[in-house]
Amino acid sequence: MVLNWVDITDANNTYGMAMLTDHTTNYAHGTDYPLGLDVAYSGVGLWGRNYSLKYPTEMNYALVPHAGKWDKAGIWTESTQFNEPLKAVVTEGTPQVGEWSRSLVNVLGSGLEVSSVTVSGDDLLIRLFNAEGDNQPKK
Repeated sequence: MVLNWVDITDANNTYGMAMLTDHTTNYAHGTDYPLGLDVAYSGVGLWGRNYSLKYPTEMNYALVPHAGKWDKAGIWTESTQFNEPLKAVVTEGTPQVGEWSRSLVNVLGSGLEVSSVTVSGDDLLIRLFNAEGDNQPKK
């Protein structure tokens, strides 16, 4: 099963290919099968349910060739940018560019992702996920 991305590399982890998708699905890969996504399924599935194809499937995917293993190549970050692109929307009452004076969080380095922000009383709890970074302390 693939949620956001799947990656393959050669035997020496020298070159790889990641496939990003915005569609939770299955994938195929093996000795006689190149990496591929299942776009749709029809037939008997889980718990005897009969799945049929009534509507076209809409999905986006991207192939990302890279050197080295997925973590050193930044595939997690690439997938996050693919699946959750930053979109700026200006509506009435929204501060304009330059009206903000600072950020609440400044993470130094790469490979870290803010996975949740929660308000608890007077505290702001921020969870960081080390998706691709090394095991060195971060600031």
